[in-house]
Amino acid sequence: MDKPDTQKDEVSLSPSSWLREVARLNPASWNISRCSRAALAVCLPMAVGHYTDTLMYTLWISLGSLFPAIGERDAPYSATFRKILTAAPIGAAGFMAGYLQTMGLPWTGIVLIMSVIGFLLSIASSYSAAISIGSLQFMIMAAVALGNPEIQHFWMSSLLVISGALFAMFLLLLEKWFRPHHPRRDAIVQVLQALSAICKQKLAHGDIEAARLQYNIKYEALYTFMLQARYRAVGRNQVVDQTAAIVQSLDRLFAALMARQSVDHLERLQPILQDITDAVLHERRYTGHHTEGCEFARELDDLIEALWDAKAVPEATGARARATPKQSLQLRLLLQKLTPGRSTVQAAIKLMLCTALGYSVHYFDDISHWYWVPMTVAIVMKPELGSIFVRAVQRMLGTAVGVVVGGLLLAYVPVGPVFILLIGAITFTLPWLAQRSYALTSFAVTPLVLVLIDFLAPERQGIDYAMLRLIDTLAGCAIVLVFGYLLWPRRHFSELDQALTDARKAIAQYLSQALANRSQPEVAQLSDARRAAYSKLVDMRAALQRSLAEPPPAGYEAAAWFPLVACAARLCDAITVYSASASHNPDPQEAAWLEQMPDAIEGLKDLPALPDDVLDRDTPEARLIASIYKETGVREQLYERVGQMPEKQLAPA
Repeated sequence: MDKPDTQKDEVSLSPSSWLREVARLNPASWNISRCSRAALAVCLPMAVGHYTDTLMYTLWISLGSLFPAIGERDAPYSATFRKILTAAPIGAAGFMAGYLQTMGLPWTGIVLIMSVIGFLLSIASSYSAAISIGSLQFMIMAAVALGNPEIQHFWMSSLLVISGALFAMFLLLLEKWFRPHHPRRDAIVQVLQALSAICKQKLAHGDIEAARLQYNIKYEALYTFMLQARYRAVGRNQVVDQTAAIVQSLDRLFAALMARQSVDHLERLQPILQDITDAVLHERRYTGHHTEGCEFARELDDLIEALWDAKAVPEATGARARATPKQSLQLRLLLQKLTPGRSTVQAAIKLMLCTALGYSVHYFDDISHWYWVPMTVAIVMKPELGSIFVRAVQRMLGTAVGVVVGGLLLAYVPVGPVFILLIGAITFTLPWLAQRSYALTSFAVTPLVLVLIDFLAPERQGIDYAMLRLIDTLAGCAIVLVFGYLLWPRRHFSELDQALTDARKAIAQYLSQALANRSQPEVAQLSDARRAAYSKLVDMRAALQRSLAEPPPAGYEAAAWFPLVACAARLCDAITVYSASASHNPDPQEAAWLEQMPDAIEGLKDLPALPDDVLDRDTPEARLIASIYKETGVREQLYERVGQMPEKQLAPA
């Protein structure tokens, strides 16, 4: 059997591999409007407070404006507004925990109450991103309120934080009126650029796998945007229907691009794609190259028609039909969503335990800075943010540098115009840093929090005060690492196995749809199956990347599974090529063999025995059979090898 080509997926492992993953920086782009809004939202209330001697109050408004700036991502304005309106009241309600002390409850009772609240909020966080953000803000504000009883009027602080969130929304509304961004247009442009990147890599014989992965990610984002828009729409919506047609056209062009190798036609396709992308980006009609005689003419004409001829949009597409679920289906999905799974409950138990330990620090440390420990626990323990271990390490690194910056500000820069400008400069970089890494986010947020939250603390004396915060952060991270990570069994093998199983099922379903619709490659069911298969590959690769960032043995285990991702990706590409080039009248015997392949890919049956000459035939069906035999055989060999490796005895291959 041929040795699998895993050059692109090999991972060089050493004891420091996970450190490199911790230090990995994600790609990011500057959004000047977003950065400017964040700086203005935080600094303007501070300036007003400074010149009116109300800084003790306006700092809470700045804090309320800071939270939306940290979590803002590319999304429609309406979705961002709803997220803020949902998260801000939940977060501001955390101040009400301060009244637990005024009620005369013993500290043991407060610890138990906050632990139970942490458990419930962790469960609620699984319901939606907005609730998750609000729950995190609740835990932070509750720690601030319980750690600073001198606030006294907790309801006032709560209202001021909500006012800050509303101020951030007001600035966002001004942007929408005067300098709007276009998430739909931008999502379409990113998919077109990803297609162009695939074309370039094919011409240069480069890394098609990486380019295709980026396409899958961008296409999934556009598809999700379409479904969200359809869900929000009331009745027939022409823009949503047009988006659905564009999604289908882009998918057909992707399948054709993956299937065809002619250099001449690829060279002709490249400038056409660039012209279409420029036309969409600058909101003008396409007037570039003609598509006559191009091998991709049909797919390009369909895409151009979908982009610029709204009247040609079909009455309904498979995507549109799916995007309008019936009320009974919505109710069943809601009930399923409200029932937490095992992993969700386990994460909630971990948070409850670590929250109890974080608040128990107050038994030994009764000065005001102790509350940074439970606050750190809440931030690091958010399960949907990624690896707990990586987040703890990154927060320690980011905070270590951030406290120096914050300490220098508090020690040597008096509150005034220069101080506010420096805070504004840090806040301006925050949206960009939040995309790069969690460590850089912690670095930027730490000095801001030192100023905004801890202004009431009696120990705020420069570097010494900042060092207390560093010690508290280290203590919180230590609690999380020991009681939220190390003491719990970690089943990386089972997680990766489940990810591979899901991918195999999706690929098998994709092949089934390709075989059932070989004479109708444009049907929505085939497009849906293709999107689902590639989406599962993205999920599997993301799971492996998260495991690689963990310390041994998880990193070694992830490396052993990487070749399986490459095999699955090549198998998906082979099916995509076949879906665009299948014979209308295939050889009956070859067709019969292919009908057995979905179950073989899923693992329900063994590969059928074939005559030796089948793999040498030059038909679309025979080429697909050869690819399935090669990739599935490699997969089973590697799968058996990985499955026999004890989880705690994994070593570099």
